[in-house]
Amino acid sequence: DLAGAKQFYTAFTKDGGKASQCVDCGQCETACPQNIPIRKALKEVVETLE
Repeated sequence: DLAGAKQFYTAFTKDGGKASQCVDCGQCETACPQNIPIRKALKEVVETLE
């Protein structure tokens, strides 16, 4: 349900923390013990939900 996901994302990030606010510094990826490509995922979130 993409429409529902967009509504939830908008409500959840109304006070900040949107994926588009990422400054692409990479600190999150170096700190991630699972080696998740977080910056890539955030770009996908921007394209899909914002």
